[in-house]
Amino acid sequence: LVTLSYEGKPIRVIIRENTYTWVSVTDVMDALAYKNQAQELARLAPVHILKNEQIRLENGDLIQIDITNKMGIEALIKYAKASIRKPFKEWYYTHICRPSAAEIRTLAQKQQEQSNQQSIDFQIFTFEEGDNIRIFLDEKGNPWFVASDVCKILKVNNVSDAVSRLDDD
Repeated sequence: LVTLSYEGKPIRVIIRENTYTWVSVTDVMDALAYKNQAQELARLAPVHILKNEQIRLENGDLIQIDITNKMGIEALIKYAKASIRKPFKEWYYTHICRPSAAEIRTLAQKQQEQSNQQSIDFQIFTFEEGDNIRIFLDEKGNPWFVASDVCKILKVNNVSDAVSRLDDD
């Protein structure tokens, strides 16, 4: 279990080797500002949620939480308010969905160190192809990506054009 921060809200992530990464359902619903969490929980397909899952903390204590996988999180994102949906979706994909388990652990550790030091610096994610993306987390934990790094990985030649189309959904 590692805890990441999204806009100051904790998001508990359960990393199980050789399986999906799971996330606390209540943490995601809090981050997405769901008011009727029981109703949203009922909307999730049973295959996308594990209820009362026992998780062992680093200190040895056991806790029980409801956790969901990628499909469950995507369903929760889909029905969230539009103003919250896009920033959370971007954060989720860059912090939980795409990074490896080791990268998520490293990110959680760095976020903890940042909150202790109150300093912000670039983080570098290296992909299997050897390319890097520099990411800056602002004081709210929102990721800011170096556009030229992203365009290089996506093989987009015109960075200015790509940046000008960021809000085109």
